Amino acid sequence: MRRLFVLAMMLVLAQGAMALSLWGAEINGLEVGTGLLWIRNTVENSAPDPICNTFEVSVPFRIQNFWIFRPEAQMFFQTYGYQNGRAIPVESMFDSVSMMGLLLNPTFGAEWRLSPYLRTYAEGGIGLLFRLPVFLNGTTAGSMAGPITAWFAGGRFLYPNLGGGLSWQFSPLLALMLRGQVFYPLFNLWDQLPWDDELTIGASVGVRFTF
Repeated sequence: MRRLFVLAMMLVLAQGAMALSLWGAEINGLEVGTGLLWIRNTVENSAPDPICNTFEVSVPFRIQNFWIFRPEAQMFFQTYGYQNGRAIPVESMFDSVSMMGLLLNPTFGAEWRLSPYLRTYAEGGIGLLFRLPVFLNGTTAGSMAGPITAWFAGGRFLYPNLGGGLSWQFSPLLALMLRGQVFYPLFNLWDQLPWDDELTIGASVGVRFTF
């Protein structure tokens, strides 16, 4: 799974690099981090709102020393069941399918210098969240894996998002990154689900290795 994650990230970054080179963009470094995703679950009598650990990789491209293009990838895991024609979060003690979430999210925004070492930024993007089954738990999990995967693949992977954060350049080569993001499940607009079902809020901390 790590190889799949790295390959997907390389493809996103390669496309971004080729496009941005035409605009004279400069690669600002490599960012790695970890964080938490809170996912809203509106289904009654199911699991509480999931909180997932994430691993993140991104590469910021600085344009004219103000604009920032940041293609990123995030990976996390969550268990799901299948009831009433849809995937729902369930606790791992029940029959379930562990799904790997792979979020590919190119963002664009602006960055402001607060001091010689401190910057703040705001950004937005449209993320693509792909979910793949990686582990089956229980006797009925095998029959749920296909429907769960198909449910998410049926247009339920578009997540427009807004975010922002701070960076502290505490050494010439390293910067501390603090970041927050809100992801809206666009498919709720046509899926007749509550507006906040699968709404996702993320917070992360990371390090930028400055080139």
